[in-house]
Amino acid sequence: MISDEKEFSQLLKTDGFVLVGFTSKHCAPCKRIAPEFQKLSLKFLKIKFASVNTDNLKELSDAYPETESIPCFIMFQSGKKIDTINTSREKKLRDWCSLQR
Repeated sequence: MISDEKEFSQLLKTDGFVLVGFTSKHCAPCKRIAPEFQKLSLKFLKIKFASVNTDNLKELSDAYPETESIPCFIMFQSGKKIDTINTSREKKLRDWCSLQR
């Protein structure tokens, strides 16, 4: 879990793919997809996975308008946003990660 904007900025400086899940502890679909997100982090080792709690880091999530609908997953490559998906469907998230290899 990303704890602050500084940690988020450091993560984006990473070479390669970074998948950030924007979620909330009050969001039922977010809770449903969380175990799959964790499993994917163990399967797709070339992708760094991180989570942002939109309740705790409102300013950070506001910087990405697509996070108004959560759960929202944003893929970055070498610090640049390359794709976004809003879904709580496990298969859709898994298939999307497969494309990023």
